[in-house]
Amino acid sequence: MKRDGFSLLELLVVIAIIGVLASIVIANVANAIQRSRQKATMADLRTWATAEESAFHACGAYPVPYAEVGTCAPKPTPSAFSLGFVKARLLSTVPVCDGWHRPFVMGGAGAPPIPGPGDPDCTAYFPGASWTADAYTVYSRGSDGIPDCGPARYDPSTGVYSPNRPTCEGTPCGAFGSFRCDPTIGGGAFVARPKGFQK
Repeated sequence: MKRDGFSLLELLVVIAIIGVLASIVIANVANAIQRSRQKATMADLRTWATAEESAFHACGAYPVPYAEVGTCAPKPTPSAFSLGFVKARLLSTVPVCDGWHRPFVMGGAGAPPIPGPGDPDCTAYFPGASWTADAYTVYSRGSDGIPDCGPARYDPSTGVYSPNRPTCEGTPCGAFGSFRCDPTIGGGAFVARPKGFQK
């Protein structure tokens, strides 16, 4: 007997195989998108850390707003504080939003505030800023927008930074395993960072 086409069973098997392959590809693409957002966020956190360290060398203290560095909707808009880094020529552009389009948050990591630098240019560049002589932290709220590992805490007696909480999604904040956890910088180094495969 001569066959002119495929049987229904053969077509169903092919469709099932294509469905399995598509689900694998979609899962990998979604993971790659989250990873690229996380990498962009971490690069911007390094930029903020460099700007804070440069401000310390120029002014003798860290300027910190204890707030978000701007707004992200409808478009990224830096706060007056954040624009101070551009006016002081410490940044050419201000990274306001993380990879998930949420504003970065900056604070003093629990370090005691000081009256401010003696240089009037420094206070003019950073309106409304608090100043610390010891510490600062900058963090992203991760893919879920909820703070968990950040902000960093600073212990002045030891000079050590630590994450705000010890764990996130069942893994230590120091080396977390979820895109929902907060990448956090304190004092120029990552206090909470991703490690290994992310969920």
